[in-house]
Amino acid sequence: MVRLRLFHSSARDHLFQNYILNHNKNVKFIVVEVTPNAFWRVPEHEWNDIYNANVGFHYDENHNFWKDGIPEGFIDAVIDGPIMANKETLPYREEFNLPSSSWQDPIIEGDSSFALYDDYKVGENFARFQHIIDMANAAGIKIIALNYPVHPGYGKTNMVGPYGPSSATAKKVLDRVASMGVVLMDENNWGNHDYTDEMAYNHDHLSYLGAIQLTHRLDSLLGTLK
Repeated sequence: MVRLRLFHSSARDHLFQNYILNHNKNVKFIVVEVTPNAFWRVPEHEWNDIYNANVGFHYDENHNFWKDGIPEGFIDAVIDGPIMANKETLPYREEFNLPSSSWQDPIIEGDSSFALYDDYKVGENFARFQHIIDMANAAGIKIIALNYPVHPGYGKTNMVGPYGPSSATAKKVLDRVASMGVVLMDENNWGNHDYTDEMAYNHDHLSYLGAIQLTHRLDSLLGTLK
């Protein structure tokens, strides 16, 4: 199983096409995050900056993404290389574990009136999502579309998260996702979920305890799809 984010859909396409398909022949499932507000992002802007600044991507591209195999010692060199260090990742190496805190308050930071369903960005992101679905289908891989839980208090507002969209618009997004031949795993369910305070890092992120619960449920779902 491989997890990809919708937020950086250009990055997702790049990683899927050049790395996953080339080096993970036994992958049967891919989990794609479909948090509704992600469909209003303009992914190329952020991805271009990341891609241009990362010499590793260019190194791989110059070696045809190692389609014919990687040299001896390559994996060890990657593991021993420098890693990102901040307050969440500094104590860890192979893991990224957000500490347990609480859901805090259902903060509203966006204006739902700006997140319209007919926005061109929504169409572009759905087109990219369809592209990843088509590539996955051709490779015999099933897509699981995952909507992560956020503060349950958003269920009592007109927003599905701090940045929107409105609940009505989010329903259109998730209904369309569900109609695209993927398995929709909606762990948010409009705030009607059982992810407790200790399972949250903040109002829109799970802590490692929430990640454990979600992982167990995802594993159970995969068991029904095999």
